[in-house]
Amino acid sequence: MHRSPIAFNINVMEDKDFLHFKGKQQTQDMYTLADRLDDIYSAFEEDPTKEGFLLPWAVTHDKLVLRRGQLTVWAGYNSHGKSQLLGQFMMWEARRRKIMLASLELDLKEQAVRYIRQAAGLHNPTREYIKKVVDHAPGLIIYEQVRTMKPEEVLSMVSYAIEVLQADHIVIDSLMKCGIAFGDEASNKSFVDALTALVKGTQSHIHLVAHMRKPDGQNGEYRPGSKYSINGTADISNMADNVIICHRNKEKEIALSNPHLDENQVEKYEAQGDASITIDKNRVDGWEGRFNLWFHRPSGQYLDQNVNT
Repeated sequence: MHRSPIAFNINVMEDKDFLHFKGKQQTQDMYTLADRLDDIYSAFEEDPTKEGFLLPWAVTHDKLVLRRGQLTVWAGYNSHGKSQLLGQFMMWEARRRKIMLASLELDLKEQAVRYIRQAAGLHNPTREYIKKVVDHAPGLIIYEQVRTMKPEEVLSMVSYAIEVLQADHIVIDSLMKCGIAFGDEASNKSFVDALTALVKGTQSHIHLVAHMRKPDGQNGEYRPGSKYSINGTADISNMADNVIICHRNKEKEIALSNPHLDENQVEKYEAQGDASITIDKNRVDGWEGRFNLWFHRPSGQYLDQNVNT
């Protein structure tokens, strides 16, 4: 049994004077709509892309804008491309944004090789090309800790990245490396709640990678999971502003490895994406749906068009 993260003293309900005093203090956060009319006008008139970020795939641009002050959860089964898809996004943004990237599973060299290949579009770029990629990503900062951290350590890193570095993007990869015991739903909830509190109202955006529960059945991985499949607690997706599900088309991979597949079947599977991303929660814009992506193996990039045609 897990202890509640907040201890509430029921006896306080009997002290009406205390409640009145505390309530009066909170009037500073109470407004009529007329009090905030200028803010309301700007909410209708502003261009959402001006204060937000678009994913690197053009097919998503009119469907989802990741806004400043938000938390996005990137979820998927183990080995389904969460980190690689998010890394491609970060290298796309690193040309003009400041990024704090905390991959707690890969060291700096492993990360750099993956990111530079994706940015260069080549498996083995020359030294000169590597230098050009590095020069074009001046805002990328890698937080090199390959270990399970304590939740307070992660939160301190995030706070520093927001307040001091003024990072546009902060990536935490992944939730399972943030020192919360398996099955501790209360701590998972408190941690994600703390992340949302840190980022809210700032110019930063937090990306949190989360794993999904192992799917049922022999072919369970053939179907993308959903926000309800995320390991930990339902509050992870409840508190997030956006949830993006990453899925690798293993059914296609296994089918095409069969040398006896006939031409019609080959054509059928080749038309399918190698992977997909599903917008499973989109708090502001509301649009939800799935996009197919195709994998370019030499570079490790995911593209929104079939690279085999």
